[in-house]
Amino acid sequence: MVQRVLRSIKYRYGNLEARVLTKFAEKFQATSDVILLLHGIDIKGNQKYNLRFTSISDFIFLVRELKKYFQICPLSDIEYESNIPRLFITFDDRYKNWYYNLLPIIEDYEIPVTFFISTPRTDILWTDQYDLYRVHYDKPIIINGKKFKKSHGFFINNELGELNRFLKKSELEVIEEFQSQAIIENKILRKNVDYWELLSDEEVQKLSQSQYVTIGSHA
Repeated sequence: MVQRVLRSIKYRYGNLEARVLTKFAEKFQATSDVILLLHGIDIKGNQKYNLRFTSISDFIFLVRELKKYFQICPLSDIEYESNIPRLFITFDDRYKNWYYNLLPIIEDYEIPVTFFISTPRTDILWTDQYDLYRVHYDKPIIINGKKFKKSHGFFINNELGELNRFLKKSELEVIEEFQSQAIIENKILRKNVDYWELLSDEEVQKLSQSQYVTIGSHA
């Protein structure tokens, strides 16, 4: 059995349209189990900060269309062979928008979803902090004495490259050094809660009580 792991149909294929999803489904349904990896659900599909967030309307459209071609199953079913084309939906990280924007859709459409939940050391994930800082600020970031200057919307060091990629390969101490500098004003945080705010432990517990939800650990 062939498995295909896709970051996001929207990211890979462009705008979510019926013809695009039909093409996707026809390509994969005959031979594959498909694992759809997503992150957050926002109100309007804002891509100003990154491509990790899908709008409520796009996710509903996605579910409606793909249910025509796949049986949407819990991820635990993947260990069993099946002759039916199956789709497994997963979400990574720990976004509060799962509880307020996504859970009602899951329960309305009765679709199983697996959430891989991270345990962050801070109130905001460094990746989201970077995206907010990149859009709203121009002040250079200095890491280990190396200055990253903003250029064409990204922070670049001529020797080390783009800051986001550099941090992904860095130790925790380096990431903490970045977070101590890239301070986001409260007024910006308040206006953009969908793109950084994380679930509380109580909300994780409430999320897990849904019969359609499976909780896993995000390493």
